[in-house]
Amino acid sequence: MKLLLRLAEPEELPDILQLQALSLRILLASTTDPETLESLIRHQQLEREKLDELILVATCNHDFVGFVALQMLQAQISGLFIHPDFVRQGIGSELVLAVEALMHRKNRRSLTVMASEYAKPFYKHMGFKTIRRHYLFVQRRQKVRVFWMRKSLRDVTPEEEQQQTTVFAVLTILTILSVLAAIA
Repeated sequence: MKLLLRLAEPEELPDILQLQALSLRILLASTTDPETLESLIRHQQLEREKLDELILVATCNHDFVGFVALQMLQAQISGLFIHPDFVRQGIGSELVLAVEALMHRKNRRSLTVMASEYAKPFYKHMGFKTIRRHYLFVQRRQKVRVFWMRKSLRDVTPEEEQQQTTVFAVLTILTILSVLAAIA
């Protein structure tokens, strides 16, 4: 399989959102009730449309097979989705490694992600460590368990570690506020 990674084009956003929805429906169908799942899909689509992200897409024989979205300023993976027909073929790993290389070239100390229960083992395998457990509220009473995870890309000083912890607390608050605004 010949995999090509490239920057997404703006006109590809509908395809990206379609893949994201398909992946969420298949991966979470057995563990999430339908109402919560559809609410999560709508929430994720709204977030993807409004975030200022760098999106790398993976193609195989000109077929769109996955993407990773990155918030550059925060050095945070904000989405990683692989077409269900192509999971467990190393595509997600290749996308994360490409993001890590980019962040390393930008001299970033670490990379973060808010991972689902399903994605947590993948990120752990990729060297990420859980920082904090959290719940993402997608409706007034619907919540999805997520994990803030971080991977060090280079050594950090104790002062930098404390600063990162403060940044994660602020990001958690901002995430909660954005979810509340989306469901209001």
